[in-house]
Amino acid sequence: METTVTDVAERRTGEQVVIFHTPRGVPVPMTIRQGTNDWNTLNACMTEDEYGLRDWHGTGWALDIGGYLGGVGIGLAVDNPDLRVLIVEPVPDNIRLIRANIALANVGDRVELVEGAIGDGGPVSVWHGYQGTEAAEHHRFVGNSSLAYDHGGELAHEETVYQSLTLGDLMVEALTERFALVKIDCEGGEWAFLEDPDVASCDVILGEAHSVRGHRGDDIVGLLSATHDVTLYGNQGEVIDEAPATCGFRAVAR
Repeated sequence: METTVTDVAERRTGEQVVIFHTPRGVPVPMTIRQGTNDWNTLNACMTEDEYGLRDWHGTGWALDIGGYLGGVGIGLAVDNPDLRVLIVEPVPDNIRLIRANIALANVGDRVELVEGAIGDGGPVSVWHGYQGTEAAEHHRFVGNSSLAYDHGGELAHEETVYQSLTLGDLMVEALTERFALVKIDCEGGEWAFLEDPDVASCDVILGEAHSVRGHRGDDIVGLLSATHDVTLYGNQGEVIDEAPATCGFRAVAR
């Protein structure tokens, strides 16, 4: 699959199109920003399949929360031609590039983007665009939020405020009563969002459980175990029994 710099609107200095591969190996062009963690993130979630989506086959609707540049949502749509995907992302410059990447992958008929933050329906502050250290600037498009932290920290940064979206809100947006799959990786925002009773209407929920706001990673088991069988994963993808810190998880509805 070939692409050129003219294929993406609003190309900016330091951006380039790179071919990544979906979990099932299909080549997809994606726009990334040089000098950031964009390449690492897309390579991990697409080519390396960090969420274990290679063998998942689905129809209906999937939900990608914390879309970043759209790698998971676009990869799901490419690998599952009968699937529709709703991507949720709060960081403005990521939103711009998700739109560009949806167009590059030619999946605009099945992938929709919601600009916003998830939560319990109340206001959420999202902090992004950090400056002041090399590490902060490398990760400056990874947002933190008031769902996980009391403030945005001492480094210079930008703030965007949203009225947060619940799972029920997103079901209304997609005109569906069930999500076949929910991927959630949103830096600690999962706790307020997944307390919604509508989680019972999600067949598979997977992502990261962050140890913020007094939570342990393995608290995700108690949160979802009434309706789902939950498996926890360690840093190397190994199955674990407990996790005092951030961990991966996969919950399958019974």
